[in-house]
Amino acid sequence: MIRPAALLLCSVIAVAQAPQENPFDAAGQAYWQARQKGQYAVATTQREAMNSLLATQAAGDPLFAGRAQTLAQIYDGDGMSARGRAVLEGASARAQAAGASGAARVSLLASLASFWERDRNLLKAVAYMEQAVTVAEQTPQSEDRKTAPAS
Repeated sequence: MIRPAALLLCSVIAVAQAPQENPFDAAGQAYWQARQKGQYAVATTQREAMNSLLATQAAGDPLFAGRAQTLAQIYDGDGMSARGRAVLEGASARAQAAGASGAARVSLLASLASFWERDRNLLKAVAYMEQAVTVAEQTPQSEDRKTAPAS
């Protein structure tokens, strides 16, 4: 009698500890599924949900920059490159204010430079790339890179 009860208890505990999917990732998956099915109104709703979720995410989170870039690419793919740039600009400003890692900020700034370059505004592209280089130069190298032998 004790063995079946213990087995049932362990099963319930194992199921309860299953990793929960992040709401941003779930909305992204729902967006792509709706796009594939041609349900553009649903896809638009999911894209806006992703935007709202990104606005609530901590800018210091290691996944923040990647999620901002994903959302910007979605907007760009939907023909709204200005909106995608706005997402990246907002994310970059939030990351800087939050003191996010230099790598995250460099990534966001380089993405902004790429967006401006695609829109044929080379002056702004260069300005953002210069900012990315400045941040990269100010970012200390990790200890393992310092101790790695030079080739």
